[in-house]
Amino acid sequence: MSIRDLVVAATAEKQLHKLDAPGLGEVFLRALSAAEFDRLMAGIKIQHGGEIQRKANWRAWLVSQVLCEEDGSRAFGDGEEAFLGQLPSGTVQFLYDRFCDMNGLGKDAVEELEKNSNGMHDADSPSDLHLS
Repeated sequence: MSIRDLVVAATAEKQLHKLDAPGLGEVFLRALSAAEFDRLMAGIKIQHGGEIQRKANWRAWLVSQVLCEEDGSRAFGDGEEAFLGQLPSGTVQFLYDRFCDMNGLGKDAVEELEKNSNGMHDADSPSDLHLS
C-alpha cells in the first residue's frame, strides 16, 4: 500500500475515544483532523483591541467541539458550551486534559493557551471555528 493510500484510509473514519468521565460515565471524544485543530488553535488566539484574549468558558467550549455521540456526531451544537460549563470543574478539566492528550497539546502549548485566557466575553467567540 502506498503512503497516499495509507493517508486516505486513515481519514476515512473519525477517530473516537471512549472515556469514563467522572460525574458523567461513558462518553466519546472525537480526535480533530490536523486542519480542524489548526483552525481551532488559530481562533483561540484572536486579537481584541490589540491584546490576545480567549473566550470565557473556554475549556467547556473546546470540549464542546469534540464531545460526541457514539456515531461521531457532536453532542452539543454551536453556542451550547454553557451546558458543559455547568458541570463540576474537575469533570470539565478531565475532558479538557483528554482533548489535549488526543490532539498533541504538550505542556508548553497548554501553558501558552492558559496564559491568554482573560477578558473575552462569551459572545466574542469566532463563529467560523465550530467544527463538525
